[in-house]
Amino acid sequence: MTIKFRLEECSECRMCSDVCPSCRNGGVDPQRTISSVLNAGEIKDVWKCLVCHRCSMVCPQEIDIAGMMLALREADSKEGGTPESVRRTYKAFVSDGRIGLPKGRMEAVRKELGLPDIVRDQNVVDELNKMLKEAGVPDE
Repeated sequence: MTIKFRLEECSECRMCSDVCPSCRNGGVDPQRTISSVLNAGEIKDVWKCLVCHRCSMVCPQEIDIAGMMLALREADSKEGGTPESVRRTYKAFVSDGRIGLPKGRMEAVRKELGLPDIVRDQNVVDELNKMLKEAGVPDE
């Protein structure tokens, strides 16, 4: 896989990793991922990236690190590496137009506030699926 994000310009300053909430909590380490890509090493934890773009914003070399993470996810997905939780969430989005509904305490708070029940609108779902199809986004 060839990724053209000017990774070779990385000065290994670790600013990307220092601001990364995932890295700070045991997830993906952006600088190590760059190093792994450059050295054809094992690439780990790209699905733990929050895609907050902090890494890209602080990079003194202006490397699109978040873009690299997305490209790595895409490549992993094409090889069948998409985590089950991501597949489930996407399937729910395609079938219902949402990624979740209020449950438990949130549902109770909605009732306390007098908010109406959330109703599935088939027209919204149909329109969403039409847009996804036109954009070439796969069903799964």
